This record gives sequence, C-alpha cells and structure tokens, in this order.
Amino acid sequence: MNHLSHDLEVHIGEKKLKQVTSKKVFGVTIDDQLSWEEQIDSVSKKVSQGIGVLRRAKLFVKYDTLQLLYNSLVQPYFEYCSLVWGNCRDSLKEKLQKLQNRAARVITGDSYDTRSKDILKKLNWKNLSERRQQKTIAYVSKAIAGNCPENISKKFEKSYSERYDLRNNNKFLSLPKPRTNSMVRSFGYAAAKTWNENNKFE
Repeated sequence: MNHLSHDLEVHIGEKKLKQVTSKKVFGVTIDDQLSWEEQIDSVSKKVSQGIGVLRRAKLFVKYDTLQLLYNSLVQPYFEYCSLVWGNCRDSLKEKLQKLQNRAARVITGDSYDTRSKDILKKLNWKNLSERRQQKTIAYVSKAIAGNCPENISKKFEKSYSERYDLRNNNKFLSLPKPRTNSMVRSFGYAAAKTWNENNKFE
C-alpha cells in the first residue's frame, strides 16, 4: 500500500506549513502514518504508573478500594479517544492488554499460573478489545441515527452490496477498498468494518 509522501507541501496563502512526523492533539499523539506507536507508548507509561500506585496501595486498602483506584487511575487511559487509535496494529493492542492483565493480577493477587482470561472473569472485566468494540458499535449506532456531528455521520453510509444476505442488507455499511495503510487505520474505515463484522453474527 502507498504511504504519505514526505515531499508533500501544504501552503496557507504564501506561507508553507512545516511538516512534522507527529503531533499531540487533545492529548492524543497522531503520527504521519497513523501507526499510533507514540500514542500507545504514552498510554503504556501512564498506565504503568497507575499500576505502581495499585501495588503500593494494596498494602493498606481493601479489595473493593483497589478496584475503585483502577477505575480512576488506570482504566481511563485505556479508554481515552480509543475510538480514534483503537485500530492500531495487533502488537500494540497486545502491549496494552498485558498491562490490563498485570493490573488484574495486582488486585486479585493471583500468580502467573492462573490464566489472565480467568482473572479478568473473576473481576467481571471485559478485555480491552471487547471494550473498544462495544464503544465503537455504540458510537456508530449513534452516528447512523444522526446524533453525531454531520461530518461524522456522513462517514457511515448503508451498503447494498450482494456480498451480504439481502434480508439483512440494510444492516451493513459501505466499506470502500482502502488504498493506503493510513486509511485502514483510520476511524471511519475501522469503525465501519467493526460494525459490519458484528452484524454478521446477528
């Protein structure tokens, strides 16, 4: 797939804009290839600090309080703007999942002999992938209903492709063939793909 050219020049009037490889916008670091590496590194550092607090607090507080601390100091970093960066590559998703697993072990005290899946179940937590999927589907549903800004709602158009069962065709969204890696990782494409995949099983 094609990548964004570094020779691209953008002007406002006669002024040439300086090209950068990444920029933080509203707390989210966006890089020129939408790889989200810097964003995930930033999230990981903040989450690790929160887990450190959990580990120290465990000596003094009860189990329920530890969960409250997790919800306050850790979970928000996993969630913040995940609609935007949540389609990062699998290795970055796994990096974050390992941190959620680590936080869960701190709270329950379970050893590494216990499967992470079982620990999350004990805490009644969904893994991060499931949480992101839920959040994406809820947001797309809101956009389709016209309850989002118009520029967002316009990203999601119904598909009438013969790829899908005609009885359920109106459930699916148009998914154009991506030409670049950046488009594959973009919110509009990734959210529509998640929506379609979820509706296949309904």
